[in-house]
Amino acid sequence: MAKAKYSIGGNAFTTKSGITERCRKIRDATPDHALVAAAPDVAFLLDLFGTWHDEWDDKTAGGFVGFTTMTVRANGKVTRCFAIQTADDDLIDISFPHAIRRIETARTATLMPQALRDFRNAARVEIARQTMDYRAMALSAGAQCSVTGLQLTANNCAVDHHGRSFDELLFEFCQQRGINPLKVQVSSVRGVQARFVDRALARDWQADHQQRAQLRLIEKIANLKIPKVPVDWDKLVR
Repeated sequence: MAKAKYSIGGNAFTTKSGITERCRKIRDATPDHALVAAAPDVAFLLDLFGTWHDEWDDKTAGGFVGFTTMTVRANGKVTRCFAIQTADDDLIDISFPHAIRRIETARTATLMPQALRDFRNAARVEIARQTMDYRAMALSAGAQCSVTGLQLTANNCAVDHHGRSFDELLFEFCQQRGINPLKVQVSSVRGVQARFVDRALARDWQADHQQRAQLRLIEKIANLKIPKVPVDWDKLVR
């Protein structure tokens, strides 16, 4: 029997194809505009999108009620996809193939404790306002992608940490303060978005990120192709 390589929402998968198949089954069983109701399915989608989709924070900024499905027609094609239902009853499409492509290598994902993943997710949420404000400012200025030269829009852009990656900044922040990420308490906003229980820690991280992060707006596909700099979290969590 093949050894499981990925764990999403408490479910073990040997391949990314298995994750894709699970997503398709949930999507196909959910009528358009009907909320995904089964608790295991909701937990699976929350872990997949909340952990791996790089626009999760932006897409849930207006509140999160649940997952549904919708039919999108564009360029002569009809596609059914997942959507986030917001507190204002808006539907915001969210791509599971995109989230699955971003899943780290099996070895990295297997070795990373859930508490560390929660810590990193919380750290992203805590600086989400900074990245959202930067995104809005860059779009209003008519930014072009510095990698591809394409004109950037709300639909094709992503905020990238240039120079020092998000993980590098967070690792250095912890290292300088002697923080063990596994010992940091993480709660959630509306049961969805992770956040630090220690609000002084949150403010310290926000200030550090504001001072040191170099953000840029680039095209989504170009962002996906940027090599990930490995961070040795083991130095902090031993």
